[in-house]
Amino acid sequence: MKLDFKKTFLIGLGFFGVSIIWMVYNTLVPLILEKYIASATIIGLFMTFDNILAVTVQPIIGAVSDKTKTRIGRRMPYILIGAPIAALFFIFIPLAEIFWILILAIVMMNLFMALYRSPVIALMPDVTPSPLRSKANGIINFMGGVGAIIATLIGGRLFDMNHELPFSGAAVILVAAVILLYYTVKEPKEIPKEKGEDFTWKLVRISSIAIVFGLITYFTFNSLGLMGDLFARLFSSAYQGYILVSLVVFTGIVFFFLFRMVEKSAIFIFLAIFFWFFGYNGVETFFTLYGKHTLGLGTGTTTQILSVFIVSFILFSIPSGYFATKFGRKKTIIGGLVGMTVFIGALAFTTNVTFVYIIMFLGGISWAAININSIAMIWDISTEEMLGLYTGLYYFFSMLAQTVSPPIIGIVKDRTGEYQSMFYVVPFFFLAALIMMLFVKKGEAKEMTTAEMMEQVEV
Repeated sequence: MKLDFKKTFLIGLGFFGVSIIWMVYNTLVPLILEKYIASATIIGLFMTFDNILAVTVQPIIGAVSDKTKTRIGRRMPYILIGAPIAALFFIFIPLAEIFWILILAIVMMNLFMALYRSPVIALMPDVTPSPLRSKANGIINFMGGVGAIIATLIGGRLFDMNHELPFSGAAVILVAAVILLYYTVKEPKEIPKEKGEDFTWKLVRISSIAIVFGLITYFTFNSLGLMGDLFARLFSSAYQGYILVSLVVFTGIVFFFLFRMVEKSAIFIFLAIFFWFFGYNGVETFFTLYGKHTLGLGTGTTTQILSVFIVSFILFSIPSGYFATKFGRKKTIIGGLVGMTVFIGALAFTTNVTFVYIIMFLGGISWAAININSIAMIWDISTEEMLGLYTGLYYFFSMLAQTVSPPIIGIVKDRTGEYQSMFYVVPFFFLAALIMMLFVKKGEAKEMTTAEMMEQVEV
């Protein structure tokens, strides 16, 4: 059976909207926060405050959507509610002139994006058989890459002209993409029986416990001044050490409980996802500030460099899906991780803008090999009945990494005084992800009969 390119392309419209929103958010919101906050650590902390909501909400929404039964499907209600409201709050981010209103807009936007994101991504494996998912994910990420390149090529220029334009433009595109998705893609008529209900509520408890203990740790260390002198020597101030310790406690509790609940291959690939998104998001969050303060470039030029990364990602997204189909997803991901380790590490030794362009192009190829095939492995470690839940878990670990990464990278910058110093640290996280992938034994495409394929895609 051949891949339905038209249907996959249309599903990719949902990811297209997501990518535009996140690229504008990750590259331009730090510049808005810099007007209120001088410390890179605190900027990183606020950039991850919203991700804490996503870590808590997305796996739950993915699992709940598995159990949802409506006339328009099990994923579509969450897509139609989450996207428009998220777009509305996104428009308010550059309009906010009071700091607490800005933070409220950021938090609410991310909350409703969490409602939308897992269901829209889980829609693809709902209608695509296992052997075709890497190819299909390549097309969907191609669409996402197109969205990201639009955001990087145009967003920075528009931001220089008027801070509101890239945000309102991205919001309109997201809503338009969702409307087109609704009218062109129909979900399968048969909804599998849910087997993961207990696991869903365990996730709620795990997230709640981790957040509570993380906050307790921070306030205990801060109020008693524990290890204050040591942290003051290690970092620019003691409170940065308190933030780091509380994040470590939060992350450790999440990993401790989850590792007792899932099989070994799932454990190792979730660890790998955590490590490579830690590295990726750390660079993405501070890249515009790196371009401004280290390379001496304007916002438009810096986002143009980012667009080179996205262009190469787009060009190799579909080929990487086909490559994984032929040679295996695991080998393809490991190759990409080797590339990211080498290329990101090379940025620690140069400020030559031409060389940075070349590195970003090569990095985009490596990121395509990783990103296209990782979620397809997660889907095939999962069962058909729990696709939404495992999609949510994928985003749980990626968002968990994005929660921890920016503050830690911010501490590195504040300690060294240079944004370029992040390139000494980040490669070790890609190397850690590579080591984790060596222990993954499952996740390749499943053997399916033609009849089973036809049954899955029937609408």
